[in-house]
Amino acid sequence: MKKIKIKYCLIVSASLLLAATIFLIFYFNRSVVVPQISGKNITTATKILNEAGLKAKTLYEYNDTVLKDIVISQNIEVGSDVKYNTSITIIVSKGIEQITLPDVKNSSLEDANDTLKKLGFSVVTEEQFSKTITEGNVIAQSVLAGEQADKGSTIKLIISKGRDLVEVPNIKGMSLKKAEQTLKNADLYLQTENKIQFSNTIKEGYIISQDIKEHDQTDRYSAINVVISAGVANKAGTTTSNANRFGKVTTQGNWVYFAGSDSAIYRMRKDRSELQLICNYSAVSLNVVGEWIYFVDGTVGGIHKVRIDGTGKTKISNVTSYKVYVDGDWIYYTDQYWGGKLYRMKSDGSSVKQITSKQCRDYIINKGYVYFTESSEGIVYKCKIDGTGETMLCAGFVGNYLTLAGNKLVVVSNNENIFSVNLNGSGYHSFQTNNTQYAFLNGYDGWVYYLEHDFRYGSDVISSFGRMRFDGSQKTKIYEYNYLNHADGFINVVDGWIYFQNEHENDNLYRVKIDGTKIERMG
Repeated sequence: MKKIKIKYCLIVSASLLLAATIFLIFYFNRSVVVPQISGKNITTATKILNEAGLKAKTLYEYNDTVLKDIVISQNIEVGSDVKYNTSITIIVSKGIEQITLPDVKNSSLEDANDTLKKLGFSVVTEEQFSKTITEGNVIAQSVLAGEQADKGSTIKLIISKGRDLVEVPNIKGMSLKKAEQTLKNADLYLQTENKIQFSNTIKEGYIISQDIKEHDQTDRYSAINVVISAGVANKAGTTTSNANRFGKVTTQGNWVYFAGSDSAIYRMRKDRSELQLICNYSAVSLNVVGEWIYFVDGTVGGIHKVRIDGTGKTKISNVTSYKVYVDGDWIYYTDQYWGGKLYRMKSDGSSVKQITSKQCRDYIINKGYVYFTESSEGIVYKCKIDGTGETMLCAGFVGNYLTLAGNKLVVVSNNENIFSVNLNGSGYHSFQTNNTQYAFLNGYDGWVYYLEHDFRYGSDVISSFGRMRFDGSQKTKIYEYNYLNHADGFINVVDGWIYFQNEHENDNLYRVKIDGTKIERMG
């Protein structure tokens, strides 16, 4: 009985195994229908195939119309019966092919066009003028070199038309305003920073020269550089009469240069416009010649120079003198504050030479001669500019303050009498001042200007500016001070104005017209 049961179990097991084998054979050899996967995302397509009992064999290729990772096509048509687990080859889009752009700038249009078309690009062009790129060559490209673009896309090239040239007009001799308008009309403009140069023929502020000549061509909208006239440069930096009176004020062209009461050098137009601070130096004995201001530094001493724009301060000499006069390349000076022997040197400090053998208080330089008052006795001497031929001018012609009025030397003596004499010592003339003290004589335009202290009223002193001829005639009061409120140590006469410093108003600098019609505070 036991053997029968065992035999039965074996038969059943064999039957089940046979059935399973037959099932598997039929299952794995069955047919399946190929599904639609074109247009599907690669992930979705693979899932659909797997669920249908199929495998995916994936190939990738660039495509201009199908997006990246989308199935373009399949190798077995949709609805076809295939065996289970068949591999379906699907073509998946890599998207549009990206091409790295080469650099075609400065290439000819023909070469650039060939290069880009070989890479699968289309080309369009636009023309522009260029100052630097040859006509017909590429100025710029719409996609920069090294960047990528879709194959088949359009690249825009900017092609040079060459330089856009215009004819340059003549602006020499024009004012800046007129020159700017003339250039504007020609599609050009005036450079904002231009060289300044002194000129004996071209007025200040007018154009001496231009860097591109008239009728030559240049690029449209470019700048024209010019040289602008600073006017006529001084040959002499001041007058010796002003140099004897501290030299606080001088002029050059349309500018007045002056030492302010705040230890600074300024300049302004003669109409008092455009006041400019040049530099912060305490200065006396101002001389302006061309681009240089010569002065004595009242703080550190010595003779210095600085450019009219305030740069390049240079010490020329250690000598400190309040009587410095510059004529061309020569500097004349006394070797002491208030006087001393007269010397001269080159404007760079070289070639120092003593001119007078005697101490001099005031000196006048005129037409190759030096006239000076000897410090201790007040005798007037003359010598040549090189120091030779030193002689007394005439007996009895003695004094302190010395000036030149026309062709006459004028001095005030120690006893307050006034003397005048011709430059050769002839024509001696004197007159008394009648209890009036004259100080700080200054000759200008044939007149003698002076500060007058009138003692006729006892302790009340009336001070005023006046002028007269060398012989005392045509005496005219110009401007009167309040009692004892008198000028502090100098008067300078420059271009129709008397400049003075008021000690009772913080040494502020003033000027008054030589006819007395106007008084103005400087600065």
